[in-house]
Amino acid sequence: MGVLWLRARAQLRGRARANLFLALLVGLAGALVLAAVAGARRSEAALPRFLAANQTVDATVYVPSSGPADDAAAAQRRVAALPEVRQAFRMTGWTVGALVLAGADPAEPSGWQRQLGTVALDPGGSMAFGRPIMVAGRLPDERRPEEVAVDEELAGRRDLSVGSRYRVQAFTVEQFAAAGEGRDVAARGAVADLRVVGIVRYPRDLIPVVTDQENLRVNTGELYLTPAWWRRYGPDVANYGIGLAVRLQHGQADLPRLQASLRRLYGGQAQAQGAEASEGDKAITAGTRRAIALESAALAAFALLASVAALLLVGQTLGRQIRSEAAESPILRALGMTRGQLAGVAVVRAAPIAVAGSVLAVAGAVALSPATPLGVARRTELDPGVAVDPPVLAAGAALVAAGVLACAVLAGWRAGRAPAGALGVAEVTGAERRSRVAGALGATGLPPAAVTGTRFALEPGRGRTAVPVRSALTATAAAVCALTVAVTFGSSLVQLAGHPRAYGVSWDLQVGNFADAQGPEQAARKLAADPAVAAYRGAMSGIGPLLEGRPVTVLSFASGKGSLGPVVVEGRGPAQPDEVALGTVTMRTLGRRIGDTVEIRGAGEPQRLRIVGRVVVNLGDGSPSVAPGKGAVVHPDLWRHLDPPGAPISPSYFFVRLDPAADRRLAIDRLRRDFPNTVVLPLKQPDLTNLERVGYLPGLLAGLVALLALGTVTHALVTSVSRRRRDLAMLKALGFTRGQVSQTVAWQATTFALVAALIGVPLGIAGGRWAWRLIAGQLGIDAGPIVPPLSVLAIAAGALLVANLAAAGPGRAAARTHPAVALRSE
Repeated sequence: MGVLWLRARAQLRGRARANLFLALLVGLAGALVLAAVAGARRSEAALPRFLAANQTVDATVYVPSSGPADDAAAAQRRVAALPEVRQAFRMTGWTVGALVLAGADPAEPSGWQRQLGTVALDPGGSMAFGRPIMVAGRLPDERRPEEVAVDEELAGRRDLSVGSRYRVQAFTVEQFAAAGEGRDVAARGAVADLRVVGIVRYPRDLIPVVTDQENLRVNTGELYLTPAWWRRYGPDVANYGIGLAVRLQHGQADLPRLQASLRRLYGGQAQAQGAEASEGDKAITAGTRRAIALESAALAAFALLASVAALLLVGQTLGRQIRSEAAESPILRALGMTRGQLAGVAVVRAAPIAVAGSVLAVAGAVALSPATPLGVARRTELDPGVAVDPPVLAAGAALVAAGVLACAVLAGWRAGRAPAGALGVAEVTGAERRSRVAGALGATGLPPAAVTGTRFALEPGRGRTAVPVRSALTATAAAVCALTVAVTFGSSLVQLAGHPRAYGVSWDLQVGNFADAQGPEQAARKLAADPAVAAYRGAMSGIGPLLEGRPVTVLSFASGKGSLGPVVVEGRGPAQPDEVALGTVTMRTLGRRIGDTVEIRGAGEPQRLRIVGRVVVNLGDGSPSVAPGKGAVVHPDLWRHLDPPGAPISPSYFFVRLDPAADRRLAIDRLRRDFPNTVVLPLKQPDLTNLERVGYLPGLLAGLVALLALGTVTHALVTSVSRRRRDLAMLKALGFTRGQVSQTVAWQATTFALVAALIGVPLGIAGGRWAWRLIAGQLGIDAGPIVPPLSVLAIAAGALLVANLAAAGPGRAAARTHPAVALRSE
């Protein structure tokens, strides 16, 4: 061991700067890899922690009441007295709306917009909302009626910030129906001057919001009001009812006891449900989870690519140093050192680099941790900032050190191959495989610089002249391939966003929000009399009927004017009550094809339906529970079997297609006057908006791969100039000018780029088309892949340009080679 240490110490002292550079290189590469792995884990954990923080109550209780305030207070006292109940708070579901006023005079309204407001009636009840992420400011003081928190959507719509004053006027209980349907009525409830003290984000706020439309069906911006506000202005506020939020002694385990106690107190009239997310909230978090999974996968992919690139780069650099120090290995072998001892010297020599690199990698990963999570996951992170992931850092530090030592063992073992007494002549002069491509180019009469540069790019060399050309070619081809995949995927996504029909929109807009049969009749007369309306059809939709035992979104196009129906991908739409068309994902999940039958079950008798088509499902309002490939389109007469007996069968809203010859802006303005606050322009489903939110990932990953490729190519060019000084000197001695030597290096870089383009572009086009078809199939949209030829050509041209820019520095260094000095030193 003493011999190993003495030899290794001599090598470390002789190359202190090179060893410091290697330690920094290991630390930087390790920090990037560990930060990416820890970031992927942090991204995956962010949403579950956010959801857990918002699960602050165990059950919701609804009891019958004739007076919303007094009866709810009595119910709260009776429920709170139950032994299994820890706390019970009164809460409104949501208030129906608020009238936005201009200035200080409530007699001068600027027009009203519906927005939701959630109110905790009892002190301490605000905790039932959950623990939000504070985007700005703080939570309201429950003792102050004027303090309010708003979500990001409302803040964006009304240009609110912490400290903003916001005057609102509520609708009264008597105005509930009129306000809910969007009728043009003036609010008559209490006027309140509110002060925004916080902007909050709850799980339901994770869905992207549409801030360029103002209507009942899209706007969900919320006010979070205090119990003091309710005491001052309630209870004459239009709302969806007052219920109880309950915390149980033993959590969900006490829910059966609570339900039994309520049956004893109220008979069968009271209801208690576990505090589970609604279908809409589940859909929001499911889409968010899928987006986060893509971001985590991208970080993991980058970590893998970066680790491979770092291993190659560090291994080549460390190996080159060890081999250059192995000139005395044959002498040491002759003096009695074994090949294993020579490998041991390399390990001892690399140990300080491994330890220092591991420490720097851990420190760098912690320093980079505030940059994660990325994108969607970052919106769910409760505690952004510096984060320490002990398992990743501990395992990562060990793997970084092990990787460096493994590279040292391999290099040391190879350096000790020379037999005792040999001076490495075979390694220097051994036969080298010549490139047939370079030979063929030489026969075509190309300039000597082009032929020589091509040989440098395609022939790796041996021994002291070995250059990592294979890794440079592989990395460059991978970068071109990744960039081509990214532009193909991005162009397909842009094409999808610009063609609403691809995600199920066959209309120009939808109008109405009807609660009874009279509203649709009046709306149909208005639409029929509008000369700009080319077609309209009533729509009925619902979420809850069971298709083969699975909950499904059901949509039907009722009677109307003109031809208007769902977007059909295959087959046709339903023409009879016993027919159905399914979304792509639903059909695949059920294992059915066109011509098969399925059973649908609602409130009435189950029905057998024959599948006649495959469609793209879109309810038109961006409902978080609806995906383009999930759901069914049925005949309107089927609703008589799905709804309870005696329930009115009438459209909830109308799909409208405008006459292409009409003035679109004037037509929409007229419809907005006829149907105030219920005109909705086409919207993408949340699954598509989530896809757009992570649409940057292919480009980001491709950019990172391109940076790794640039580093690999630059390293190969610098190494080539350094290790082939003898060849460059001989070229100058034979008559090459400084310019021809620089051109040789430029041709070497050009060859890297050309080979990468020939390999990477076809693979990238195939990969991009495959990736888009995979995503389109999972979503159930009707959109094929788009390959942009100009972008693909730009990638190939960019690869040539960047490679030649990378060659500029090494080319100048090669041109300054002095033949006499280089040949004498070699």
